[in-house]
Amino acid sequence: MSNTHPSNRHFIMARSWIKENFVNLLVLAFFCISFIGILNHEMWRDELQAWMIARDSSSLINLFENLRYEGHPGLWHLGLYVITRFTSNPFWMQIYHLIIATATVYVFARFSPFTRLTKILFSFGYFPFYEYSLISRNYALGVLLIFIFCTLFRKPDRNYIIFSIILTLLANTNIYGTMIAIAIGATLVFEVILEGNINRILADKKNQRIIGIVIFFIGVGGAIIQMLPPPDRWHGADWKLDLDIERLTQTISTIPKGYLLMVWNYIPMSDNFLFNLFIFSVLIGISLILINQRKALFLYVSGTSLILLFSYTKFIGYWRHYGILFILLIACLWLSYNSNSENYNNYNNSKSQKIFIKRFIDLFKRNKVPLIILLMFIHLAVGIRFFVRDLIYPFSASKAVATYIQEKKLDNLIIVGYPSSRVSPIAGYLDKKVYYPQQNSFGSFVVWKKDNMKEMTTQEILEHTYKINQNNPNQSLLLITNYSLEENDEITFVKPNISISKKSEFTRSLFEKYYLYIVKR
Repeated sequence: MSNTHPSNRHFIMARSWIKENFVNLLVLAFFCISFIGILNHEMWRDELQAWMIARDSSSLINLFENLRYEGHPGLWHLGLYVITRFTSNPFWMQIYHLIIATATVYVFARFSPFTRLTKILFSFGYFPFYEYSLISRNYALGVLLIFIFCTLFRKPDRNYIIFSIILTLLANTNIYGTMIAIAIGATLVFEVILEGNINRILADKKNQRIIGIVIFFIGVGGAIIQMLPPPDRWHGADWKLDLDIERLTQTISTIPKGYLLMVWNYIPMSDNFLFNLFIFSVLIGISLILINQRKALFLYVSGTSLILLFSYTKFIGYWRHYGILFILLIACLWLSYNSNSENYNNYNNSKSQKIFIKRFIDLFKRNKVPLIILLMFIHLAVGIRFFVRDLIYPFSASKAVATYIQEKKLDNLIIVGYPSSRVSPIAGYLDKKVYYPQQNSFGSFVVWKKDNMKEMTTQEILEHTYKINQNNPNQSLLLITNYSLEENDEITFVKPNISISKKSEFTRSLFEKYYLYIVKR
């Protein structure tokens, strides 16, 4: 007869049940908490821009025509296009995005080799829990495909056609997915070279490899063609090719920003080039030591280099873009865990190595798991902070404005919005076209042409409004701006012809504040 106390026995059984169902419990917790998050998240222009492009495209051909000025391939928009054939409510985009984010956590928790604590911390860290969960963009889809690749890469029996399909999909998520897909493709080639006897390796699954290569090049090539900017695009058409220390400082700072997040902003000298270079070198060096496996190292170096090169020459980016550097690090640590491939342990026999260098490397290798957990704790703290902030404060005032317009029966008025890049999310929530003075036309999503982004004076905006009002002399107009129209000479100039009265203002939000005016002849 067992001497175990009944309460202890129940505790042991409960703990055993939790261990057996760890993945399901983690995924369920992530989904439920994130669902609460999206119910309280007000989408902003970058989220609703993709939704409106998909919603207002009359066909797939028209969809890709509308994507010309976006700078993104169309995989995310294709999914939204399907959804918009059934509903015009953008909430379903959030549900679609949440499913992708939850699937990412499932793949990571189920198949990655990290500890349970690491999996919990990562899942509720800043990028998976906030940036790639609450904010509905195409980046979460790329992270999911990267983790699916990591899962399949570690399996002994590979299907290279499936590999190529995954890389093709990854390349068509966004430019960062394209660069990582190219780096992964190069890593697969490096793997063949590393293993030697190329003829024998290439003969194995020859047809699979040939078909896979064709799919890969078509997929990556198609993604690049979609992202090529037209010459009249507002931004993204120019390249930065000269040496600029300030630009170089911003570029190398993307590593500490991606790894250490907003903690980096509170570190003194975080904008100093030499200090940035030092921290950059330390973080890269530690990462190389922790990865410590040739194929994973090749992927890390090639992928990171491509992203940094793009950041300097084309687009520095924001936090969501820095996160791809962090995700690449996690993927490479994943691939290097328990690998049967040759690791870099030969430094012990090298006479040229200094003792302190060997001890330094040993120190980080011995503390690999604690270092990863420490990094994850930073991401957890920042993730919870931003998640709670999103619950307390409106992310954008666009949803509140749209609700107000509907409640006050103002949606039957012609709506004039300036600037278009700020007012467009209101068009997304209202499912209604707005007149944009910058474009001199009605529309919903923003077309990022140079001519459409020109700044306008208050007088010019009001003159455009007056012209529309001339065509509808008995109808009031609703003018929405992101700044207050203070009484000045510009307003006085047009006031004899029209009257302007402030209806309301919405300024309690983190981004995108609005002022509403009724304009009459």
